[in-house]
Amino acid sequence: MSAPLPKQPFGEALLEKGVISIDQLRIALIEQKKRHQPLGKLLVSLGFVSEATIRDVLSESLGQVSIDLSNTIVDPAALELIPKEAARRHQVLPVALDREQGRLLLAVSNPADVVALDQIRALLRDDIQVEPVLAKESDITAGIGPRAVLLARGLARPAPGHIGSRAVEQPRGGHDLTRGVDQRHR
Repeated sequence: MSAPLPKQPFGEALLEKGVISIDQLRIALIEQKKRHQPLGKLLVSLGFVSEATIRDVLSESLGQVSIDLSNTIVDPAALELIPKEAARRHQVLPVALDREQGRLLLAVSNPADVVALDQIRALLRDDIQVEPVLAKESDITAGIGPRAVLLARGLARPAPGHIGSRAVEQPRGGHDLTRGVDQRHR
């Protein structure tokens, strides 16, 4: 599976939406040549935009779903599928697991990192499909930390015959892993 391609360069998308000025873009592009960091990360570190704004514009530009992890309850069964070290290394956070459909909702800050996604897929059973959703990098980092607390308290201990400790709570009327996910970009 290849990474989604943006409809236009990211800097142009930010300009078109009025999120940054042409001067701010020029400054960020000069810094990008020096620091070799992604444009969005530089714009945040320079104080020109928030991380949430970058997530939202990137989500729209790529036509990909985004998620606000600060308003999401993470499923312990999903957490136990990915080792903490791998989650930290690849900046991903397993959010929800639908055992019936064999889908794992995976928060990512960089959907273009196909190597990371492939390495995460390699850690999973063949019958589990990964559904990546965009999230703020800081939210992913914060979400990885409490994972150890959940495991230590036994909240993510697997039950016999199950992948994880408990089923993903589903809304009435069917299974939807994207509960809490920004539906504007679906």
